[in-house]
Amino acid sequence: MSAAAPKSPALRRIGRAGPNAGEMELLRAATLDVDRAVAAWRRWLADHPLDDAHYLSSDLLPAACANLPADARGPDAERLRGLRRRAWANTRYRMQAIDAAAAVLASMGITPLVVKGASLAVSVYPLSGVRPMADVDLVIGDDRFDEALGALVAAGWYRPRTLESPFDHAMEILDPEGRAVDMHRWVLFPRFAATPERGWFERSSPYPDVPARRLRTSDEFVLAVLHGLLTASPSSVRWPLDVVYLARHGAAAEGLEADAFWSEVVASADEIGAGPVVADAVEMCRVELGAEVALPVVSALAAGRSDPHLRQHWALSRRGVKLQWRMRRYARLCRADGRRPTVRGYLQPRVDAVRSKGLRTTLAVRLDRGREIVEMRRRT
Repeated sequence: MSAAAPKSPALRRIGRAGPNAGEMELLRAATLDVDRAVAAWRRWLADHPLDDAHYLSSDLLPAACANLPADARGPDAERLRGLRRRAWANTRYRMQAIDAAAAVLASMGITPLVVKGASLAVSVYPLSGVRPMADVDLVIGDDRFDEALGALVAAGWYRPRTLESPFDHAMEILDPEGRAVDMHRWVLFPRFAATPERGWFERSSPYPDVPARRLRTSDEFVLAVLHGLLTASPSSVRWPLDVVYLARHGAAAEGLEADAFWSEVVASADEIGAGPVVADAVEMCRVELGAEVALPVVSALAAGRSDPHLRQHWALSRRGVKLQWRMRRYARLCRADGRRPTVRGYLQPRVDAVRSKGLRTTLAVRLDRGREIVEMRRRT
């Protein structure tokens, strides 16, 4: 057993919302300078045979391969190159779903917004096969969401889950080839933001070679942190990698000077009351992973506006409690539509689901989904 690197105060600050010890070593191997990256890689290998790597940890192996010198990879060099090639091929394959979905939506005059991995892959990751993706994320907006979903279904796409929560921000849909796309009503609302983030739509820019748009990198920075820290998803491992690459290349992707880029990041976080949460994440990446962020930026984020509900969410996430907050989502959706939230309004969609699908089917689907969430949260 190797001696693990000691936890810094910045890493302790984010608690159980951050990567575990093994994942941190892989992140160091993927982001730090050569000497420190090689040391972290050797510590990880001493405790984690490559064959036994957890599926979340394996998402970081292509980035570690890209950062480590060839002679440091040892007997696993060929396998690591193979993992990176596979990540590149899988990413290219999944991103073809953007073309297919955008073509259908363009015929209706709908321009989707590409976010998260598929957006970062064309903006801040200069090397291929470094950032794996499980699916493609497209934001449609609430006003034409149902219309867009219906058009894709009519074009041969299908929904693997027919009992989606009525208050979820997104629905999964698969193209005829089985490539998954998460169709979002909003980017952050109603999960993390009290009001719809319409400004994020307005300052988006064209996505290359496709009738779609992508988030500005300053907004992607905030999204990467919040989605990684506050949800039980694979992003809870990959978000520090995104933060490091956004810190390195986010300004250049927008043609900005570094100071202007960081001013946009601070303003974006402050817009939704997420400054102190983002500050904790950025400080960890600065201290542990060498993210190129100046201390005044961290201070400006920490002094920013703090939404009380988001602060509560963050306090629980640091202790390993990541809730769905469905009642809060429902209340926010109602207020955005000018309606008054009621107990009956919250329960009615669930009653309708039981009536249409049957109690046994409804419970079976919910149980399967619960098992998926539990398995996702189990990390070595």
